[in-house]
Amino acid sequence: MTCSLSPLSPVALAYGIYKQDLPAENEKPRNVAFVDAGHTSLQVAICSFQKGKLKVLSKAFDPELGGRDFTQRLVTHFKQDFSKRYKLSSLDKPRPTLRLFNECEKLKKNLSANTTSIPINIDCLAEDKDVSGHMKREQFVEMCEDLLKRVRAPLEDALAKSGLKVEDIEAVEVVGGSCRVPAIKDIISDVFKRDLSTTLNMDEAVARGCALQCAMLSPTFKVRDFSIVDIQPYPIRLQWQTIMEGEDGEMVVFKEGDQIYHSKILSFYRKSSFELRASYQLPSLLPYPSPHVGTFSVKDVKPTESGEASKIKVKVRLSIHGIFFVKSASLIEKLPAGSEEAMETDKPATVAGNSTDSSDVSQGSEEQPPPPAAAPQTSQEEQPMDAAPVDQTDTNAPASDGPPPETQESSDKTTPPDTQQQAPPTTGNEGAEPEKPPEAKKPKKPTVRSVDLPIAEVTTSLTKKELDNMREKEVQLNYQDELEQQKKDAKNAVEEYVYDTRDKLSDALSEFVTEKEKEGFLRELTATEDWLYDEGEDQSKKVYVKRLDELKKTGNKVVTREVEWRERPRAFGELASTIIHFEKILAEYKDETNETYRHIEEGEMKKSRGGSQH
Repeated sequence: MTCSLSPLSPVALAYGIYKQDLPAENEKPRNVAFVDAGHTSLQVAICSFQKGKLKVLSKAFDPELGGRDFTQRLVTHFKQDFSKRYKLSSLDKPRPTLRLFNECEKLKKNLSANTTSIPINIDCLAEDKDVSGHMKREQFVEMCEDLLKRVRAPLEDALAKSGLKVEDIEAVEVVGGSCRVPAIKDIISDVFKRDLSTTLNMDEAVARGCALQCAMLSPTFKVRDFSIVDIQPYPIRLQWQTIMEGEDGEMVVFKEGDQIYHSKILSFYRKSSFELRASYQLPSLLPYPSPHVGTFSVKDVKPTESGEASKIKVKVRLSIHGIFFVKSASLIEKLPAGSEEAMETDKPATVAGNSTDSSDVSQGSEEQPPPPAAAPQTSQEEQPMDAAPVDQTDTNAPASDGPPPETQESSDKTTPPDTQQQAPPTTGNEGAEPEKPPEAKKPKKPTVRSVDLPIAEVTTSLTKKELDNMREKEVQLNYQDELEQQKKDAKNAVEEYVYDTRDKLSDALSEFVTEKEKEGFLRELTATEDWLYDEGEDQSKKVYVKRLDELKKTGNKVVTREVEWRERPRAFGELASTIIHFEKILAEYKDETNETYRHIEEGEMKKSRGGSQH
């Protein structure tokens, strides 16, 4: 898989990539709300568009509110109605329930398009009884009043998270089959105070957007440049064991609304290996019951030469798919003075901002952290893949009652050096010898180096070994399917030959087989047919091929006679035409004035003359 997108991101892509009137980068962006009311869920996203660029501002959703819930209200209503009026007691069985659900789905669509009472009629729904009923749109809306109230919440939530006012939304695009329900359309229009737009294909917008994204990522297709900046819908927290036994440190490492494909660097002080546990902060918002993301163990951590805790930098990232993982961990090791060993150092960074996320409170006599007065250290790593700056979190270890260290974000922007040269002041003694410029200071040699540490991760995803086993199993299953198909084809070939040959023996081949041969061959064909539906019902491909070859030994004799009889007139005609042609050549050869065939020896001509006479 090259890239995974949240459902409304491809919808926004399908909307924006074809727009030619988007504002330029230095102009105010166009804000558009997208609402996807599908079969199982309701999703809302507000995006801003500029020329060649899409940025998701906010997302909101109700994963358990969709078109099926509205259909289920009709199913529940008519179950009660039919059970009461027709005295049916078996409507809870799967078959009648499924038939009723399908008919209610059709009824819901008709109610969306008509204001009159719509009938519902089902033949032999249960207990050999035909049922019928009717429904009005007003009655349907009243039955779904509580569901319609839930539609409003994600709309208002997305608007609030975006930080925009209703007046800032320039368009509202709706997709999904459930957006055809008039009551849902009215609520969306009421929240955004705008008429709804349906310029996108309501059923295929997501698929088309995904196809466009695939084309953009593929080297085979050339597509207009268009960037997508997506966001993280759930806050992710990181937990770890502090030096104080029985206590856990934690922080929200990625907040809701943070840009995906984004990294942060956390600093820890440890003497031994330690473990980080990642989970979603608000389990109640998840459609999945478990909030656990994964456990990441940083290995091979050792103290400094003086026995103090070593500084460990851990880089965490949201991948292009929006999946959290620990990208790397490194131990910052101080080098002795005068060391000539090649070292890696972090470049200085410009602090762009900070937050108040809590970090590791490392306490205890076992590990002595640096003094609390030390300023938080900030570093920046080169990120050729990241468009966003790297967040830096230095988890120093102050006293337990001291303030938590700051989370700092480093910016890629640096102040360029002053390129203007100032003229030296005049002293009135122009003849004096000019002063020598000060010698440039030699760059200081780095005093630390970074050592990569191994990371062992345990996540809910499948391991490489499990994936390899499943791929191998899939290959075996495909091979078994291929063998099964070949066996079916061989069996069908035997059955087809039996029926086809039997018909031809009474029609096209009847003149080319004796009565005795015909009776014996028909008995053989009948025996093969009986065998197919008895012992030959499930045999191997080899058995069917052998059986077909045995039948063809007898049948091919008759077929050969028919072919010879059918092709004999044409063969005689070709032979006669050839004889006439050579007789003309012999006649011309006898004519001594004709030099056309004089290059042929007389002996060869005599052979041809003898053949034509025969």
